[in-house]
Amino acid sequence: MNTEIPKILWILWFQNWENAPLMVQKCKDTWIEHNQDWTIHFLTNDNLPEFLDMDAVLPGFKDKKVPLVSYSNMIRMALLIKYGGVWADSTVYCNRPLNEWLLQCTAPSGFFAFAKPGPDRMMSTWFLAAPPGHTLVKKWYAACLNYWSTRTERHTYHWCHYLFGDLYRTDKEFKKIWDKTVKLSADGPHYFLPYEDTFFKPLTAEVKEAIDHPVTPVFKLSFKYDRTLVKSNSVIQYLLSYKEEAKTIILVGMQGSGLSLTATVLQSAGLNLGEELMSAGAGITRGNNESLDFYNFHQRLLKKNNLDPNGWDLKGVGTLDKADEAEAREIIEINKTKLWGWKDPRTVLFLDLWATLIPNACFLFIYQSPVEVADSLYRKGVNPVLENNPEKVFDVWYDFNSLMLKSHERFMDRSLLLHVNAFVKDSSECIRMINEKFAVDLNPEMKQQIKVLHEEDQKKQISKRRLLHTHKPEIWQLYTELIRKSWHPSGFDSDAELSLEDSNVLQLNGFNQWQNQYRREAELNREVRELKTKLNRNDDHLQKMEAELSWMKQTRFWRMGNAWRKVKSLVVRK
Repeated sequence: MNTEIPKILWILWFQNWENAPLMVQKCKDTWIEHNQDWTIHFLTNDNLPEFLDMDAVLPGFKDKKVPLVSYSNMIRMALLIKYGGVWADSTVYCNRPLNEWLLQCTAPSGFFAFAKPGPDRMMSTWFLAAPPGHTLVKKWYAACLNYWSTRTERHTYHWCHYLFGDLYRTDKEFKKIWDKTVKLSADGPHYFLPYEDTFFKPLTAEVKEAIDHPVTPVFKLSFKYDRTLVKSNSVIQYLLSYKEEAKTIILVGMQGSGLSLTATVLQSAGLNLGEELMSAGAGITRGNNESLDFYNFHQRLLKKNNLDPNGWDLKGVGTLDKADEAEAREIIEINKTKLWGWKDPRTVLFLDLWATLIPNACFLFIYQSPVEVADSLYRKGVNPVLENNPEKVFDVWYDFNSLMLKSHERFMDRSLLLHVNAFVKDSSECIRMINEKFAVDLNPEMKQQIKVLHEEDQKKQISKRRLLHTHKPEIWQLYTELIRKSWHPSGFDSDAELSLEDSNVLQLNGFNQWQNQYRREAELNREVRELKTKLNRNDDHLQKMEAELSWMKQTRFWRMGNAWRKVKSLVVRK
């Protein structure tokens, strides 16, 4: 008996492959990736007639109530009889090359199918292998033709499996061939059953190991699932992105530099910033969009090394120990998707670590005018260091942006330096530039309204710029260098960013006066919030009293009291 399997693979999707569901597309890619020396035929309704006489495959098919899944059972047998090779359903996910394992399975009998998918079925039909004209497949196909010759619809979903069992019990030659066939249980390929329970669960180390280093050569999956339930750390997302080169964009920028605005824009354009993001905080209405995984990791390491957890020491933590590095790798694996990244101002202190662990990572360096950054941090009042030393913000701005500029020059081939106002000016053009530089596919037409971070009287802004230019010229020099070395969208007015006109300028006495205006603003805002809280509390108390009064009026004692008062009034009148 001929047991040599020709290197031909058959996969069918009746509709156009370009419109196939994402899971089907992914399964298709795995077969191409692992079996490059095989001839793979991706079949459709259109090209099937090139290989088979479709009227002969199942005579009278169009007049019968034969579901496509049952019709495809006939198609796979006819293909194997005529050409031989391997049949795989469109939702079979290839883990290992066929060359590594199939020959051992087909050598004894020339036939292979995964065994015992259920207590009532001897074999699975979603993966079959045989040489052309194989006896077992011919007998099975003849039984199927006979089955459909006397009926117009199937009696049960697994009719084809049951016919296989009937032949095993009644045909000695058929039984002999199946007994000689190597038995690999379908339990391995069915690892993810039931799909509705396993697909959407968080990826565990055990499941990741089963995917990364599979014992079974294939998985039987399903394209029938709710895409809206897929999360970045789920099992199904890992399956869909497995072995694809993930694109990572790391957002780097100082506190108050508009990094939250940038993150919001990129997230709307399709960049996955993580499932668990920090919510809005003091003075921040958009939400931080900071990944809690990276935020907590950075803060813990800074505290461990007796450094400011906010990163204002501008000192790195040196070489990580093995446990910390292992945690960093785990954070990457949990958050990684096809196009992902994160945002945390502390990242600038860990760039060497992340550049090492993610060799193809791209960096988006965001900066903002030192005037705007100071305004932002003074306004928020979230850093106690500035209470007694308002000039500290400019020292940090200088150190942070110097470090960022050096990093941009180190990673010039995979980094972009952008003023946050570039996104305000033309976010779509910025995204198109990011796509071109990083070879990604963010949506430049995302529906995200961009607003100016903060508007202030122009005269006040120029006063602050002149104050910096006079007392901290190195700050203004670095800002000028950043603007000259960054990319800008068309129409971006770099001269306006550096304007130092002094006509009719309102003079500031110093940095304390600058900070005090925002301290007073913060105090007023706090007083307003406290007043609103008191009003809400009083309103809640009033509503509770009204509810209690309404309840009391429904009680028997209230009604009795009303009746007694009426009787008493009558007695008094008499």
